Amino acid sequence: MPNRRFARRTHRDAARLAASGEHRRALPAFAAAAAEYRDRLAGHPGDRASREDFADLLASTASSHAALGEYPAAFAAERERAQATEPLSAVGAARAASAWTSPSRPCAPGAC
Repeated sequence: MPNRRFARRTHRDAARLAASGEHRRALPAFAAAAAEYRDRLAGHPGDRASREDFADLLASTASSHAALGEYPAAFAAERERAQATEPLSAVGAARAASAWTSPSRPCAPGAC
């Protein structure tokens, strides 16, 4: 069973290493936390908090790769981050659209 608490703690520890300039040592910890988040999201795809935490983790991973000059790996982390956050933006867009098409406002701004 994927453990979100372990993933968050590992991410926090890796972020501390990266903040102190130890990017090479932080990357394995980032990878371990990412594996936990991937497993968690595979079992609970609607877990918004885990998805947001995973996106933050991937941003930190990309920063560490970029600091080491590993630009393809940084790009891959950013691409995975965009894919992980895509459902979040879809939910937000749907929520915004439903707010604008309430009974008191029958159509979206500029549509009527």
